[in-house]
Amino acid sequence: MNTPLTHDPSAGVPAAAAGGTLSTQPAFILLLLATLYFAQGLPLGLIFGSYPVLLRSAGVELSLLAWVPLLGLPWILKILWSPVVDSAWLPALGRRRTWLLSQQLLVIAALVALTATDAASETALTTLVLLGLASTFAATQDIATDGLAAERLEGRHLALANAFSVGGMATGVLLGGGGVLLTVETLGLRATLLALVALLMLCAIPALVWREPEAAPPVKRHRASLRAVAARAHFLFVLAIAGLYAASHSADGALLRLYLVDKGWSPAEIGIVDSLSMAAMIVLGCGAAAWLVSRLGTWRSLVVSLLLLIASSAGWLAVSWMELRPDLVMAALIRMLGSTGMGLASVAVYTVLMLFARGGEQAGTDVTAFKSANVMGEIGSASLATALAAHIGYAAGFGISVAASVVVLALALMRPSTRTFELGAANVAGAAS
Repeated sequence: MNTPLTHDPSAGVPAAAAGGTLSTQPAFILLLLATLYFAQGLPLGLIFGSYPVLLRSAGVELSLLAWVPLLGLPWILKILWSPVVDSAWLPALGRRRTWLLSQQLLVIAALVALTATDAASETALTTLVLLGLASTFAATQDIATDGLAAERLEGRHLALANAFSVGGMATGVLLGGGGVLLTVETLGLRATLLALVALLMLCAIPALVWREPEAAPPVKRHRASLRAVAARAHFLFVLAIAGLYAASHSADGALLRLYLVDKGWSPAEIGIVDSLSMAAMIVLGCGAAAWLVSRLGTWRSLVVSLLLLIASSAGWLAVSWMELRPDLVMAALIRMLGSTGMGLASVAVYTVLMLFARGGEQAGTDVTAFKSANVMGEIGSASLATALAAHIGYAAGFGISVAASVVVLALALMRPSTRTFELGAANVAGAAS
């Protein structure tokens, strides 16, 4: 039998208290989450956006830059140490605050160390190591951040938290990538990095101010495990959704730039489309997502988002099938359609993941298991689509995007007959079926 979740399953305090201290107010928790997710996205922007350009411009060999994608591995491998984040903490700081503060400080330390290096061949290896450490610290912080969101919020506030998750990360990536490239020539690399360090320090203030509410009764330490999440009802279903929902947008993104280059587009033109795409995800997708999810529900919102993704992928399939050279307006509109769908889909799926995690005592581990599957699905689909495009043609690669969205749409329509994954209907014990 389903019962409404009215209390934090891990800490024994109201998840969305109407009164109480600042630390228990949903508005403050949302501010805390927004700053954390933004701070976690910023290192990814440096890794995949700005530093490859800066290092290549400084003459660093492509053979070394080929290792850059591996710096994203912590976001897949974090599933291996997520049980530690759920199981170990300092009582003086609190279960989540221990990891939020420590990892934020370590990211700041890594960026401070970067200021002592130049984007040059002589220091390129040191630079990549420091970026890899920043990626690892941010990924570890993400485990605790997701656990905090799943445990402390419910209803529309949980939907808002996931909108902040997607939008905050995207904004951090945008600032660490394109933002750095726009300012580095004026301020210089060291001053730009110091400005980012100052911004990360500001982002740490809400975590410093926040006091994790004491549990009543006290939280019992238990050994979180991957086996525990795999034993939960509907685990494989949610895993499939998490692993496949973003595959279409990921495959499109991997192929589109290559297709446009082959059609004679300049890097500047491709950059315009990318910027508009990111803006659409943040403003249109995430901006509307919390409202839609809280009103339509998680599954109906996911269906709407998948229809947008299918329309976008089908558009690129048609363009590549007919060997067209799209103009800037056509490319931007199709790409923005898919990005809007991706923003909405991410919020809907992340809400499902957190509703699932609320039923247990290891929310950080539970959400991380699915997010790792999500990253693996994105990488796998992008690689498969690129391989098909190389051997068969771009149309075959874009066909992977359409197929992935159709599969997830079918799963969403055939979802289990349970209200566990709808807002306001989570089961404390996670035993709904």
